[in-house]
Amino acid sequence: MNYSALNYQRATTVWLSVIVLAACASVTPHGELAPAPALNRDAVWNYQVINAYNGLEAGQLQSIDDWGLLDGTLINRVEYAYPEPAYPFPLQAGRNWSVNTTVTVNQKTFAANVRGQALGWERIKVPAGEFDTLKIRRQVYLQDQEWWRSGTEVYEIDWYAPELQQIVRRDTRSEYRDVARGRDPFGGNVIKGDWNIVELTSYRAGNAAATQRRLDRSGERSVKETYN
Repeated sequence: MNYSALNYQRATTVWLSVIVLAACASVTPHGELAPAPALNRDAVWNYQVINAYNGLEAGQLQSIDDWGLLDGTLINRVEYAYPEPAYPFPLQAGRNWSVNTTVTVNQKTFAANVRGQALGWERIKVPAGEFDTLKIRRQVYLQDQEWWRSGTEVYEIDWYAPELQQIVRRDTRSEYRDVARGRDPFGGNVIKGDWNIVELTSYRAGNAAATQRRLDRSGERSVKETYN
């Protein structure tokens, strides 16, 4: 899955993790297991990015299941050492996971730890419609610390809609501590980063079965990830 940032009014850090896609999916009844999404190169999702500090639109995102970036300016590039699943499918409420990986951000490479938890089911409304979603919390600790500052911590809440096999909303923020200021029990040394709300505005579902047939004919196959 690839993302490109379009029409940004300022350089906004948007943490969009790569989801490794598996072979089979279906609409999930409320409260049951959410299976992995199917690879679908014809699917398109359009999002708006809102600056949560002031409520103004910070930009737009477009996501496609394909093998290349869309036209546009990529503000921040994040590369994983290997395709890192955003979620350990199949998902269910109460599941926890932790992944250690290596991340390259704007040509600098750091170790990172990702911890996640599926919190529970919630029906939410976004510009693209109303959906039953599994609410997922993730915390990313990036070991990009220097002598004067701690590593960056990224906090994300995703609302994943099995019906669309995609997130429909994401709340993401980041922060680090300026350790050169010393210890501050009141948090005065906490430096806040971007805080963005990403919401689905429109989508095109595409045809996953046709994509799988194309992969089969070409000798390619979708990637599966197994978790304990």
